[in-house]
Amino acid sequence: MSQFLLSLLVALFLSHVSQASPKIECFEVSAAFPLTVKQRLVLCTAALSEAPLRCFELSAGSTLSPEQRASLCQFAPSDAPTHCLKETQLILELGNDQRQKLCYLARDIAPAQCYNTTRGFVLSVDQRVTLCMGAGSDDPITCFLNSGPTGLSVDQRVKLCAALPAIF
Repeated sequence: MSQFLLSLLVALFLSHVSQASPKIECFEVSAAFPLTVKQRLVLCTAALSEAPLRCFELSAGSTLSPEQRASLCQFAPSDAPTHCLKETQLILELGNDQRQKLCYLARDIAPAQCYNTTRGFVLSVDQRVTLCMGAGSDDPITCFLNSGPTGLSVDQRVKLCAALPAIF
């Protein structure tokens, strides 16, 4: 389906949001996307607005699979996860699963900026993703740097200072 038609469907969704539940509208409009019913449920179950659909649509040019895009945009309050995703495109050591995890629930590009800041740290790629996913500021970095004297292992310091609890 062309990008124009998908945009038109999202626009139609926006015009009908007040008439039906955003979840139902999201599920119905998402039928135009290359998603299974299960993936559409992932995308739409928490929809409070058109944001998950818009996020999914804007992520179309990424290297993520439709399933990864649906997961990225689940709970999206805006299209911010796609902006974060675009910011990660030049970070070659990140795989698609790591990009999706880093930008999930992003409110801006801060998780990608956090990740870039930690590139000089003695952390694995997965530890940097865990530390920075959901970051809204440099607080996870500051916490991690200041947690050295705690006696915790690096992995424990990452978990302590992560912007989001380890739910993945």
